[in-house]
Amino acid sequence: MQWFAIQARPGAEAAAESNLRALPIETLLPLVRRRVHHATRTPRMVLRPLFPGYFFARFCATVSLRAVKYSRGVLCVVGGSGQPWPLDDSIIADIRERIGPEGCVELRERPFCVGDRVCVTAGPLAGWSGVFDSELNAAERVVILIETLQQGRVVLRRDCLELSEAA
Repeated sequence: MQWFAIQARPGAEAAAESNLRALPIETLLPLVRRRVHHATRTPRMVLRPLFPGYFFARFCATVSLRAVKYSRGVLCVVGGSGQPWPLDDSIIADIRERIGPEGCVELRERPFCVGDRVCVTAGPLAGWSGVFDSELNAAERVVILIETLQQGRVVLRRDCLELSEAA
């Protein structure tokens, strides 16, 4: 019995995973909470697959590969030259370790360091760049120094920033 990555039809990961569980085959569809921004509504958190279009299944390839490949919603078992590529058990164990009490993978955000060049990705200052200065409120809000004609200090939500490519 080995773990394999399964490619599902776009948006059909849960249905394909359910079909494999009915075979019965052990599966893992890691989910993560993501903030969805919409032009006319306030942002909200939704559950999405950690790896869109993919999930994992544990089975014996010599016995169940054909049944898995032809299950509804499955596009293919990831591999090459007609052979599936088994995954190391430690990869699945690492993903499972990160699954929190709500059943979602808890991603650890990379902390910004003082002096990191950042780019604002959302809000009225989207597209502006600056330098990371400090964190506020349990790291949900941050302070950056905006570079304009004169340097200004701005407080933003952490999720509105990303590292600048020039960093």
